[in-house]
Amino acid sequence: MNIERVKQIADAVLYEGYILYPYRASAIKNQKRYHFGTLYPAGNRAGEPSTMRTECLVIGETPTVNVTVRFLHLLNRDVFELEIPVERLPEDWELHAHRVASMDVDGTLYQTWQEAIEREIVGPIQPLCELGGCHSHDVYSFGIDSGLQLLTRDGHCVGLVRRSQAMIGVGVKTACVALEDRVFQLTVELQNISEMAMPSSAYQEDPFDQVLASTHIILGVDGGEFVSAIDPPPEYADRVAACENRGLWPVLAGIEPDRGCMLAAPIILYDYPQIASQSSGDFFDGTEIDEMLALRVMTMTDQEKMEMRNVDERARQILNRTESMSSAQMMNLHGSSKVT
Repeated sequence: MNIERVKQIADAVLYEGYILYPYRASAIKNQKRYHFGTLYPAGNRAGEPSTMRTECLVIGETPTVNVTVRFLHLLNRDVFELEIPVERLPEDWELHAHRVASMDVDGTLYQTWQEAIEREIVGPIQPLCELGGCHSHDVYSFGIDSGLQLLTRDGHCVGLVRRSQAMIGVGVKTACVALEDRVFQLTVELQNISEMAMPSSAYQEDPFDQVLASTHIILGVDGGEFVSAIDPPPEYADRVAACENRGLWPVLAGIEPDRGCMLAAPIILYDYPQIASQSSGDFFDGTEIDEMLALRVMTMTDQEKMEMRNVDERARQILNRTESMSSAQMMNLHGSSKVT
């Protein structure tokens, strides 16, 4: 299995929709992101899904599989402006501050935003013959991360940036059924088992804080091979059609014709998806055309670019990469032709 090729595609899935053009925190469509692979805590009031499931066929005498679950764990970055500057921040500072969309302090723009931390769960290698008819159920948790950054002007605190992250829990259930000689049906089910937290302040009341965002699964097999869910051999077509997938769609990944890896993504892909060789980096925006997005970034005003640069590191990388593009690189984005 070519893990680097697979990770390239998986990373594109992980950050799909992370920030959308015009790449500014103030843009309406950047107020709520992560429309793909989102799992809410079980029992959420909105009735949003808390589970997803993928099933596929594995062929082999004694195959072993490994399951890797990846998602984004959201981290809130809130900017607060104090009513009056103070030399020392009081413990009850929240009573004397209000949250703002942005705040300029000595030429640096601080913006309220929702950052994200990559999370990865690598399960144990499991022989399917031993797992047959049974299932394993593993639980993982990811802790709270928080911190305060004081914003000062002329020796006085005028505001602060608070980063806060909710506790989340993930259940991973793996099951296998031997359908016939050398044919196994592998099932992996994920659940957001986070205990919904009570808000600690008026600024922490969104259950979206505890979602698993851009969730997907990478499956690997040794001593066997996966069967395509899109174009299965005729002898396995009925078995593949009986597989149940909810919120995920498994495709063969890696270098064709290798069948040692499946990517179960919340976006429907073809077998062996690839990043276009002309692409110079991520734009995150709904699989839009790189050339079009690059041209749009170039037309931004200085004020818009300043706001984009200060959203976060990923937005800054898009801007820096686009502004440093040569004419040849831009022409390369325009496309190419090849003899077939």
